[in-house]
Amino acid sequence: MAVNQNERERMVRELKFLYKGRFDDDEARRIFDHVEWDRERGLKFVSESESSEVRRLIGQSEDTINAIKTDPTIIDLLKNGIKTETRQFACEACDHAWWRKVPMSKEVSKCRKCNKKYDPVPREFEWGWATYHCKCGHEFSGAGQKNTSAPCYKCERSVDPTVIRPFWRRRGRKSDNQHCCDAPDCTGHDPVRIHDVDPDRLYDDGTDNSRPVKFSRPVELDDVTGQVENLHFRNESVRNVNLQHNPITPRRQSGISTCVSPESRVNKKKVVYPSEPHISTGSTIATFLSQSEIASTYFPSLASIPEHQGRGGRGRGRGGRRY
Repeated sequence: MAVNQNERERMVRELKFLYKGRFDDDEARRIFDHVEWDRERGLKFVSESESSEVRRLIGQSEDTINAIKTDPTIIDLLKNGIKTETRQFACEACDHAWWRKVPMSKEVSKCRKCNKKYDPVPREFEWGWATYHCKCGHEFSGAGQKNTSAPCYKCERSVDPTVIRPFWRRRGRKSDNQHCCDAPDCTGHDPVRIHDVDPDRLYDDGTDNSRPVKFSRPVELDDVTGQVENLHFRNESVRNVNLQHNPITPRRQSGISTCVSPESRVNKKKVVYPSEPHISTGSTIATFLSQSEIASTYFPSLASIPEHQGRGGRGRGRGGRRY
């Protein structure tokens, strides 16, 4: 089967990536010419052939070739393939956020609006479609940020999310439950009236009528420490409770825990936590594979990695799916 020029160039870049830049374009092409542009044979030619045969083909010394064949990083890449993972990126200047599958050895992505390169959003600040697993056995999901807990709809415990996915990868049908999380700006924190009295009335202890002085969630004692768990007062500021669990860091002085539901994000920026600009370390290896080529990165079985195009990070605009 004939291989077109674009596919040949991609194979050349892939071989250079696998061998950590030890071969130039001309040497890589000679290797593929030798195996009649068979992708699998070409990628494994150096590791599986005699050093003398490789030396005659590309001209490098046998010592250099032996060093390449025994390099543990190269051996791992050839054995296990190019490892990738899906990460979230966010450009604060363009107010643009997206998810991208990137090599674990080079987690960098370029903003399609300004073409600047960024490091991924730290795992603890990722936001999207969150999945929660409560101690009571209940599993639920909704819009959330990794460092923001949400009350279980069955027992009302505060539960931290275990998984954050892109919004478009939500699973199951939309629930009828109103969104509620422990972020200070969540629109789910509605006042709870005790009875019909003057809403402006102040009691002797200084509390008002909007939030009764009682536990809004179950109070439990830890079997080991004897300390109270999940103690939340309705008359205590949710923000103060939140800051006890999420101390302010120098990186962000305010809003470290943010509600990401569509209702709470009205008239606010899309970017909840921005990525840091990428600072190049001077390595040329990273330029061999472009972002769009991660979909066909090498695996021993030659199975391709599906690339999600068109939805991650671009949103659905007004009138789209609600979360």
